[in-house]
Amino acid sequence: MTIWELLVLAVGLAMDAFAVAICKGLTLKKITIGRMCLVGLWFGGFQALMPLIGYLFGTGFQSFIKEIDHWIAFALLVILGCNMIRESGEEEEVDGAFSIRSMFPLAVATSIDALAVGVTFAFLNVQIVEAILMIGIITFLISGAGVAIGEKFGSRFRRRAMILGGLILIFLGARILYGHLADEGKIPDIRELQMQASSTVEEDLPADPYEALEGEGTLLDDVRAAGTLRIGVSPDFAPCSFYQKEGEGELKVTGADITLGQHLADSFGVSAQIVPMEFRDLIEAVAAREVDLAIGGFAYTEDRTDGVLLSSFYGVGDDGGQRILAAIGDARSYSLPENFAGKRVGAQENSLQENIVRAQLPDAELHTVTSLKEAVHQLLAGNVDAIAVDASFGELICRRYPEELAPAPFQFEYQSQGNVIAMPAGETRFAGAVNLVLQEVNGEGLYEIWLAEALEAYLQDR
Repeated sequence: MTIWELLVLAVGLAMDAFAVAICKGLTLKKITIGRMCLVGLWFGGFQALMPLIGYLFGTGFQSFIKEIDHWIAFALLVILGCNMIRESGEEEEVDGAFSIRSMFPLAVATSIDALAVGVTFAFLNVQIVEAILMIGIITFLISGAGVAIGEKFGSRFRRRAMILGGLILIFLGARILYGHLADEGKIPDIRELQMQASSTVEEDLPADPYEALEGEGTLLDDVRAAGTLRIGVSPDFAPCSFYQKEGEGELKVTGADITLGQHLADSFGVSAQIVPMEFRDLIEAVAAREVDLAIGGFAYTEDRTDGVLLSSFYGVGDDGGQRILAAIGDARSYSLPENFAGKRVGAQENSLQENIVRAQLPDAELHTVTSLKEAVHQLLAGNVDAIAVDASFGELICRRYPEELAPAPFQFEYQSQGNVIAMPAGETRFAGAVNLVLQEVNGEGLYEIWLAEALEAYLQDR
């Protein structure tokens, strides 16, 4: 019998004493801790003593009834449980005295069930000291509480407590019988059936979901052999990738893209090595195999397919578009493409924003910068009139500088399909593994969750 089964049994046995304790509480005009402890000691003491007597008695003839001991335990517990339920409908008269003459017969009467249970302990090889201590302590606590409940609320809980106790004893009796019959192989063991079903499912699943992937290249095997996935990122694109303060003066790279990279590494069974660099250097680093892949909020463009492979899309649900930020006093003046004629518009080098400024604002004077942080500083310093940014990043910047910057009414004509990951050319098997993970990420909406968490972290850090 497990510790939890003993605990449940102790509670079930205590219900009889609990019901009588409620009746005792009804006779009190004023409750005291002393009276609660006195009732608890009487009932708890006898509830611990009786199972010990039953256990000693049961061990005397255990060897003679070993073949049917589980049936005896089942019968005793079921009879006791049914009897407790039957007595729940009977009114019980209890006098208000707390003398030995009054308490002794009550303590014996409420613990007779425990005597019978003690006999079953001999058949079940229960640790008797542990069992009687638990039964005694539980009964002490529940009986004391019963006195208080009876004094406060009357006998409304008595019947329910008796029924509950009876049901617990019946359940434990059935549990003991089932366990013995299952162990003897006379009935199916649901535990073994569950284990067999679980093992069947595990056998049906491939041991390694990436083992059967077809394609060229050895990068997937190289990464798993090395135990490390090298991930290139550009930590100037919050909330996808940014620096966050950690400790005194220390910075760590975090964001939704970092979480995605860690998820990829976990899926491959390796550790993630985050390699920060300038955005403009990411694609070249992948092509030169200085990193295994790059995650940088890349949009799919034809020129990016030169020298690298691009993954399937992820983050499809996050499409705020591409926007223009300007000084708060000038933002409203930029609503049409012609409003940008002769204006200095900043964009990050080798980015989607650089391409769409060239295509959709041909009369603007394009100024490329190495990072988004630099673009914001150029705008704040007045070195450019506006900057082109991803809408989500622009929203963060406007929150950080609410009195200096604002989004312009103008919007680029651009519909995002999501972002892609850059991987070395020729590594189609590795790309297949990455796309397999992205399929899971998209199916469960994980990237959107990571993005929201990163956004909250970014705003709290500023």
